[in-house]
Amino acid sequence: GGGTSPLPPDAPYDYYDVLEKTILFFEAQRAGVLPSDNRIPYRGNSATEDGQDNGIDLTGGWYDAGDHVKFNFPMSSSLTLLAWGVLDFKTGYVQSGQYDWALKQVRWGLDYFLLCTQDISQNKYWFQVADGYDDHAFWGRPEQMTMFRPSFAIDAALPGSDVSAETAAAMAAGALIYRDEGDNAYASQLESAAIALYDYAYTYRAKYSDSMSDVVTDFYGSTDYTDELCSGALWLYRLTQDDKYLEYAHEFYSDEAAW
Repeated sequence: GGGTSPLPPDAPYDYYDVLEKTILFFEAQRAGVLPSDNRIPYRGNSATEDGQDNGIDLTGGWYDAGDHVKFNFPMSSSLTLLAWGVLDFKTGYVQSGQYDWALKQVRWGLDYFLLCTQDISQNKYWFQVADGYDDHAFWGRPEQMTMFRPSFAIDAALPGSDVSAETAAAMAAGALIYRDEGDNAYASQLESAAIALYDYAYTYRAKYSDSMSDVVTDFYGSTDYTDELCSGALWLYRLTQDDKYLEYAHEFYSDEAAW
């Protein structure tokens, strides 16, 4: 495995090895210009022009599953869970020798979400790059893609509380990590973006797949947004200790909530 500390001799599974392969999975999904410490030999730079159709930079992030679309709904959920584990189980990551690698993957996703929220002051959030149908018609490596990769945004007229609130949760979790790491500048940047994105999600309410049904319903449609508004509020409360977020969480939590 990838661990630096020996496991107990009676351990049934090598969880250090599991953690290492988990992080390697995320590394293999990276889009954009890869860093010099890339450990996936068959991966290179790809999708380096994402966002240029709208005159912005949306490079980076992770590809989805076995295709090369960047869907922020599952990506934000994945990043929230990854960051949560890194935050609450840091000792295990450190003992297994995977903490620094895990932190790099958390940062990779967070940097991308900061690009996606670059226009949030205008109530615009870039939530997807590439067309799922055009992407699925291509069977090959992302490094060899030539198809047009459009970028899509939700806004005040066509909102998406679910994907926005879940991304806010991921950024709030990330801010907690980097605050603990002593990188207060990056933590503050994430906190500001998370607050603005959650405010947008709370104010302009709709399922993003209703607003953008032609490009997302067939891939990652949403059934409700109350669960994301609740969990996003909880993460922001943990980060800011502002009681209004706890009130929001209670507002959206019920036995009939989306979960």
